[in-house]
Amino acid sequence: MSFDPYYMGSWVYDIFVEPFMTPIRRLSIKILREKLMVASGARVLEVACGTGTQSSFLAREGFDVVALDKSYQMIKQAHRKKRAVSSLKLTTICGDASNMPFMSSVFDVVVLQLGLHEMKIKVRDRSAKELKRVASEKAIFMIVDFIPPKKFNFSNFILSMVELAAGIDHFRNGRNFLKAGGLLQFLDSTGLKALTTYSFFQGNICLIAACKKEYYGTTLTQFLHYKDEGCSL
Repeated sequence: MSFDPYYMGSWVYDIFVEPFMTPIRRLSIKILREKLMVASGARVLEVACGTGTQSSFLAREGFDVVALDKSYQMIKQAHRKKRAVSSLKLTTICGDASNMPFMSSVFDVVVLQLGLHEMKIKVRDRSAKELKRVASEKAIFMIVDFIPPKKFNFSNFILSMVELAAGIDHFRNGRNFLKAGGLLQFLDSTGLKALTTYSFFQGNICLIAACKKEYYGTTLTQFLHYKDEGCSL
């Protein structure tokens, strides 16, 4: 079995990380429900699901959710949350984002929160192709990750310290991600188009709802009421 970098730290994830992520997670659901009108029963994939908090929230909203993470320890915790509410339509899978065990075009929504920046470049490129492959033609992508800050600020300093605490490889991958343009550049190079954007932590992290570029402007977008909170493409 390959080394799990979250073997020792997964148990503290909910204590130290989730309080800061909860507003983003709840906003993600609000966007899906109120702005994009995604119906209950839609098939949702969360990639790099961590301990499964977002997946649990989505399942409680009536979505049919699959939670995927490469870390066995993270998936164990996600599975515990599933067991706590047996009625949830939530499947947990230990798997690699760069080689997902799913057929093509099967998910209506693909969620990925703070998973891109920690990947090595080649892994991220393969994962990008996989994200598009498993998503249906008019799928919604809900992605959260870092963007290059317009100027140095307190949040930038704190987030840098948190990233460094996660390990030197994690930190270096994150720096490379930002140098390459961060989340905005990732969307563009992957062939995704932003539908609505929100920024957090003084413009260091961005939540973007997106779709495949070739379907931007179709009947999907007639439901949208655009609101830009700090990110731009």
